[in-house]
Amino acid sequence: MKAEQTAYVGTISPPFTFDSYDASKPNAYVVELWVHWDNDKVRGFKWVDSNQKEYTYADVNFSSDKVSTCKFRPGETLKSAALWQSSYGYGSWRGFEFTTSAGVEFSAGNLGDAAKSPLDVDGATLLSFFGGTNPDNFMQGIGLWVGRPS
Repeated sequence: MKAEQTAYVGTISPPFTFDSYDASKPNAYVVELWVHWDNDKVRGFKWVDSNQKEYTYADVNFSSDKVSTCKFRPGETLKSAALWQSSYGYGSWRGFEFTTSAGVEFSAGNLGDAAKSPLDVDGATLLSFFGGTNPDNFMQGIGLWVGRPS
């Protein structure tokens, strides 16, 4: 599988950045995803990969606000995906949606009138994420690591 980064939205700049793709485990992919969001931004998220490793970024207080979740089946790929950017906080991450090859439709965030950025993901496997947080510990920017057949 060939790994590649998608386009991203928001701001990704040191020192508040993360990149969780592990090239030493090229066949690891996202099996479960949780996205925590409120009325105007994504606050944080976590996921578990196929090696059962858990990743958590920013505010994941899942007892408050809203949480969207998705479980991926083995072999399930993305058909389409888009990220929404807010005008708040220097262009923070407002929302995320995707459709899978199994017909799952996932949406997280208050998409509203935010700027939509479609991603080129058709047939790709969701491997991981990269992005940035702000000093207040909510999501400032996000992009996807996806895998395509070699």
